[in-house]
Order: sequence, then C-alpha cells, then structure tokens
Amino acid sequence: VEDPARLAQLAQDEAQARVRKETKEKLEKAKQEAAARQAERKNNTEEAKTILQRTQGDTIDHYFYSINKTYTKQDWTFWLGERQLTASPTKDENIYTVTCKAFVKLGEFPQYLRKNTVPCGVWKVNLRQKTASPANKLARQITALQ
Repeated sequence: VEDPARLAQLAQDEAQARVRKETKEKLEKAKQEAAARQAERKNNTEEAKTILQRTQGDTIDHYFYSINKTYTKQDWTFWLGERQLTASPTKDENIYTVTCKAFVKLGEFPQYLRKNTVPCGVWKVNLRQKTASPANKLARQITALQ
C-alpha cells in the first residue's frame, strides 16, 4: 500500500539531502580554491622579497655601509642586525610593494648601544619582469648612492 503523504515526504527528504550534498560540495570547493589562492599569495610574497634581495640587495647593503661610515667618523658604533622585508600585493597581481627595514644597535659607547630600526625604502617589485624599483623618496636616494 502506498501512502501519498509518505511518498511526498520521502521525495522532499531526498531533495533536501541532494541540496545539502551540493551545498557541502560547493563549500568544500570554495575552501580548496581559497586555500590555493592563499598559497599562491604566500608564494608571490616570498618571490617579491627574493627579487628585491637579488636585484637591490647590494644597493641596500651599500646604503648601510655609508651609514656605518658616517657613524664611524663620529666615533659611534653602528651594528647592523637583521633586515626585515614586508611584501604586500597591489591591485595588479604581478606588482608587490615591499617595505624594507633593518634592526640596528647604535651608540657612542659599545657597552651602551641602543636598539633602533632603520628604514631602507619602499620598493615596487614586478613579479612578471623580475624587477624591483624605488617606490618612495628613501628608496630613490638609496639607488642614487651607487
């Protein structure tokens, strides 16, 4: 014996199960796509930093060398520590802005050095062309030192 109300309920249950399954699949696909985009962004961020180091690293090193010379002439101590690069994407997915700063210790007497942060420019990095160019006044001054 077939109950029309029960058959209608079963059909509705099947339809709801299908919608839940499709929704779950769409969510899973969206999560995978988001994870892939995030991984690509991370790779691009690291590549932007690498390109800056490869193309402008010597120029930035020369800048810190000139700072060191200036302090040495004044009988001060200047210790260059770790350089930190922070990359962020722009509207163009192939262009990143990379901000450079270095942690230093500075002082008139070696036993009393103060920790400080020295900026080393903002740079525009083109991932497609594998180039880095100055994006602010300090970065332009740094490239002019060469």
